[in-house]
Amino acid sequence: MTTVGQHELKHVADIQSDLSEATVNGKFQTMRLNGWMKDSKLSLVLCLVLVGCSSSARMIMSRDEGAQGIPTLVLWSIEVSPNVDHSPRFAVYPSGIVIYRQEARADEVPRYKQARVSSEQYARLAGPERLEILTYLEESYMVSDATEAPSNIIQWRTRENRVRQREVLGPLGAGAVVERARTPSAFLSLFDAMASFDAPDARTYVPEAVEVILRRARSGDTVSWPPEWPEPRPSGAVTDNESPEERLVAVFPGSRFGEVFKWVSEHHKAGRIVAYKGQLYVAYVRAVLPGNPTVRATAEADA
Repeated sequence: MTTVGQHELKHVADIQSDLSEATVNGKFQTMRLNGWMKDSKLSLVLCLVLVGCSSSARMIMSRDEGAQGIPTLVLWSIEVSPNVDHSPRFAVYPSGIVIYRQEARADEVPRYKQARVSSEQYARLAGPERLEILTYLEESYMVSDATEAPSNIIQWRTRENRVRQREVLGPLGAGAVVERARTPSAFLSLFDAMASFDAPDARTYVPEAVEVILRRARSGDTVSWPPEWPEPRPSGAVTDNESPEERLVAVFPGSRFGEVFKWVSEHHKAGRIVAYKGQLYVAYVRAVLPGNPTVRATAEADA
């Protein structure tokens, strides 16, 4: 998705502001124009240009909706295998823009929606006082008795603009009575607010990009990486136990999210791993949202 630069937005907004101020003061016909030029035809042309810029500014801002920047609060709910979706579930930005993933069946492609919340709603979701409580929690809680459990991660930015993150391992849906009872109330209440968020006036959101993440695997039935797809490249985001070649990333336009998700999901469910340049990989999908929020090791997030 094409993003308008902040400088260009400011320039257009400044033109719109000048025009608005001149109109309110009733000095449009005399302000600057009489001093700059006497020719009435040129004056009319300039007026039309300014009005056009004003309209363009409104159109640009309505498309962008202020979602640019770094999110204040993000939620991930990463299910256990065969889940392939490592995308954020919810993100709210300082502008009040919320981008969230709609609930979908296991065989459906997830869809994202975008809405704007009021300042009161924003404060209830991501106000400093509410987020401050999370800092008193442990880094991670295991609330499930299962060997493998889904990961629920809340990540936020402090008043000092530092990243913090807390994790609860275990299902937290309405039916997970035992696991919910074991989860700290400060985490659970915020999780519920984000996981259940929906807005009647929300519109469809297309991710800025989509990543296919390949992590080294040992063996299994294989499917070849499509030759017409972008070439996976080593990622800098590796753990201490990985080399750059063990974690590759291929980047696609966000408009291809559905296509890419279906391909990865179908092969994953069939038990097939990806063969690429003589190596084997497990594939995951991640939708890239504005500010590119990513899961971090909790110790790194709290550093």
